Amino acid sequence: MRQQQFIVTLCAVGILLFASTASAATLINSQAFLDRFFGVNTHLNNCCNGQYENTARVISEVKYIGATHLRDGPIPMGGLLERYKTIASATGVRFHAVIEMGSPKRQRDCLAVIDSWLKTTPGLISVIEGGNEQDTPYPKSQGATLNDTATLQYQVYNIGQAAKVKVAQLSVGAGWMPPLWEGNYKNFGKPPADYGNAHVYPGKGQTPTFALKYVGNLAAWSVNGKPVDVSEFGIFAGQQTSAALTSAYIHTAPFSSYLLGHAYFSVYALHDDSTNVVGFYDARGLPRAHAHYWHVTSRLLADPAGRNLTYRTANITFTDMRTVGKGSTGIRNVPMFKSDGSVWIAVYDEELAGAANGAETITLDKTYPFLQVIDGRTGAAVMTLTNARKVSVILPPNHLFFVVGASKKVAIQL
Repeated sequence: MRQQQFIVTLCAVGILLFASTASAATLINSQAFLDRFFGVNTHLNNCCNGQYENTARVISEVKYIGATHLRDGPIPMGGLLERYKTIASATGVRFHAVIEMGSPKRQRDCLAVIDSWLKTTPGLISVIEGGNEQDTPYPKSQGATLNDTATLQYQVYNIGQAAKVKVAQLSVGAGWMPPLWEGNYKNFGKPPADYGNAHVYPGKGQTPTFALKYVGNLAAWSVNGKPVDVSEFGIFAGQQTSAALTSAYIHTAPFSSYLLGHAYFSVYALHDDSTNVVGFYDARGLPRAHAHYWHVTSRLLADPAGRNLTYRTANITFTDMRTVGKGSTGIRNVPMFKSDGSVWIAVYDEELAGAANGAETITLDKTYPFLQVIDGRTGAAVMTLTNARKVSVILPPNHLFFVVGASKKVAIQL
């Protein structure tokens, strides 16, 4: 979890009008999207003052928000593997295993646990990472250095290769200083990895896209431009203008990450803990608004039969865009499809606080018996057309909707 943040002030003025954009859209299967971009950090070893000691409760919470992978740090601890296996069996998640903060010896002890689990429980872990922010005060006090963690990354990579799982780069959390504001992303060389590793915490005046792109590009440097695993995305309490904006950003950020070409995305964290980052569940164990948003969205997009389908293309146009945003703000469209032949477009107008409503017209590839606009937060149909292919949508800032073309009306069990 990153210790410092960079702050950049952004502003946008006036309504911008855009003509038609891409006619040949690339569509990802909706379940494949969830499998890569609906991840969450946990602490199943009960560190950090989180509320993870009740396994049944964790299972219930993971199921509720619809998380598909959990990022966590295996350590030498009796019974921990059984907790991982129990949660994976009950929820269907796979784990991204990271080397926790600590001394050089502690890092190697944790890597030995990861190596053992890969051998004894294949399929439990789908991605492994190098050392987690070993440049921050606690691990440094235990003797950790970036040079040592970079050296260890070679061993991490070899273990991943042997187990046929992908390997994310080591992560950094310190060094955020002027004039470059690059953290330590360029201070450990380029040890081997399949993915860069980005820890992204937007500050005041930053949208998810701005921060994800900025830090993602830094993370890509260490792997010579390979895709990036956003292994932590979080918002510190009080960093945004309201709790409502924080929840809205956590809802839309997975889609922004996908549009930036990232490999994976995980929110920090399931629970509030000592970091002061806003979790899905607060210190009382109550769900925040974005827990409910993820619950609805994950149910809407679920398509287990389609997760192994390849990308497809379709002639979809986005016209008459009206937005105050430009650059890292503005209207976003994520075209998806399901195995039943339906087309789903996630659409939202990513803005700073106080922006006016946006709007756009979406024309699908053909006429569908039902063309609906579905609220991504509630699952409610806000518009239903029959035998149609074109719809105009009003977009309140940072509110996610789905435009769905299908042979029948959308119906989900919430």
